[in-house]
This record gives sequence, structure tokens and C-alpha cells, in this order.
Amino acid sequence: MTRHGERLVAPLLEEVRGRDAAQVVMWLWDQGLMNVRSLECRAIRSRVERLVGEGRGRVRAMEQAAADFCCSYEKVRDIIYERRK
Repeated sequence: MTRHGERLVAPLLEEVRGRDAAQVVMWLWDQGLMNVRSLECRAIRSRVERLVGEGRGRVRAMEQAAADFCCSYEKVRDIIYERRK
């Protein structure tokens, strides 16, 4: 992390000191400091990987993730294959 980055996160570190991980995540969310798009991509990738690990084919897993996250199959497909670019 750069010196600039350290200065930017220092107030956050003070604010979350003594909180457990769940409290920190909820606080960051409430403050609007989390990137919703990144969280969505991470959750969708995780869901697809879990379903594939349970024995579903990749296409079926992506279809299920689209249903679970109320989004299009194309969006899920783009998220899954974006990682490989």
C-alpha cells in the first residue's frame, strides 16, 4: 500500500478497531464504502463455483445463479468469463 493509501485508510482503521469481522463489514456497507459491483461479481462467482462443485454442469450452474440473483444468464456468463480475460 502506498503512503497515500495508508493515509486514506487510517481513519477507517480507527473507526473499526475492536469490532469483529461481521461488524466491520456491516459498518463499511452502511457507510457506502463497499463496491457493490465487485461484491455482486464475487457472490455470483462463488455461487457458480459451489454449484459446479456439487456436480452441476457449468451452464446449469450459471442458469441457477442467474435465477438466484434475479439477473440474466448473460450477466452471469459475462461475470464468470470476465475473470479469465
